[in-house]
Amino acid sequence: KALVISEQGGIARELKEAFAATSTAHILSISGLHVGMVAAFSYWAALFFFRRSERALLAFDAKKIALALSALAALAYAILSGLPVPTQRSLIMVLAFIASFASGRGKDHLNTLSLAGLIVLAIFPGSVWEASFQLSFAAMASIIILLPKLKELMGVAFVGPSGDKEAGVKRAALSFLKLRVMPLFLVTVAAGLGTSPILAYHFHRVSLAGLLANLVAVPLAGIAVPSLLVSAIFLQVSETLAWLALFPADMAFTLIAGAVTFFSSLPYASVWVAPPSLV
Repeated sequence: KALVISEQGGIARELKEAFAATSTAHILSISGLHVGMVAAFSYWAALFFFRRSERALLAFDAKKIALALSALAALAYAILSGLPVPTQRSLIMVLAFIASFASGRGKDHLNTLSLAGLIVLAIFPGSVWEASFQLSFAAMASIIILLPKLKELMGVAFVGPSGDKEAGVKRAALSFLKLRVMPLFLVTVAAGLGTSPILAYHFHRVSLAGLLANLVAVPLAGIAVPSLLVSAIFLQVSETLAWLALFPADMAFTLIAGAVTFFSSLPYASVWVAPPSLV
């Protein structure tokens, strides 16, 4: 319930505290992460079905139709969650990014983020003082600005060997790390750098275990959230299919809960700090 509609009433206080201590509490509220996951999942699912038909690919612009369907899916998901103000902000941000890709301006990330911010503030001017607004936009801006620089710095560490078969295996392993593992790690680092001062200011707390906890929890949430939504769709057809779709979500959330509990139990997993000055 927490992952799909942000209903956290069934979660034990100790587990909520573990999420807070590891800076993973954003997983339990409908945020840009969730709306973005739904949009991305819908986009790739639509493309997958389009690619099953050569005639459809020749007759239509598959990518633009998939983008339109992903926007509809994000809107439907936001309505399902009850459209609280943070979800409305997340929806506006995601729709702005979808529109930028549909119009061929997908690499203009900072302008797209700025557009989303202007729309949100035009509708909810007081949002600028809210922690959730500041954290959402700080995380996105940090990823957009810092990620290319971090990738550049880390690129030197991924110069693969050449030559024999063993070198080929090493090259494949390095390629997997560079293309799959490293981007997730660097995104988490960038978002953490951008949001830590804001978390310290509003909540007087900084999570030292947050980087590792998010590296585990966010990919697992990427399994749980789509599985839960697929289950909700299947429920309209067959209760058995709906139950089957719940199993991967259940396993993923069990692992998330175990990970955040473990990381929160480490010494100095999170520290209480004085609100930092503007400087």
